[in-house]
Amino acid sequence: MPDGETALTALKDKLDDNGVLIVRIPLGASYGWRKYGGYWVQLDAPRHAHLYSPAGMKALADRVGLETRDVAFDSTSFMVTGSEATLAGMRPHTGQPIASLGTQSVFGWSRSRRIATLTNRLGSADQAAFYFTAKT
Repeated sequence: MPDGETALTALKDKLDDNGVLIVRIPLGASYGWRKYGGYWVQLDAPRHAHLYSPAGMKALADRVGLETRDVAFDSTSFMVTGSEATLAGMRPHTGQPIASLGTQSVFGWSRSRRIATLTNRLGSADQAAFYFTAKT
């Protein structure tokens, strides 16, 4: 969303009375960003022009007349394995395999899943789905 306010306004205007808008985005205020900085796999420039925090996304939605019904934090092991691959000079978003990072890495698949599960539970996940309805 190069201009989040314009995009959310346009989407809100398409909702019917019972409609639900789901926006799934990477989160700047996250473990992934704090741990990996410029190597965080979700940066994925230029697709992600703006990184919102959960509070920032809710405030943006509120400004355009949307009510936040729920937020589902849903990081996966890719937050860690993809970021570790990026740190190691690989390019996960180009299709370059990162399997070699897997169990040989200090951040193996099972540890990566545990970290993702914990960040989801604590609300510090690197991505989330926001469920919005139009304010009445």
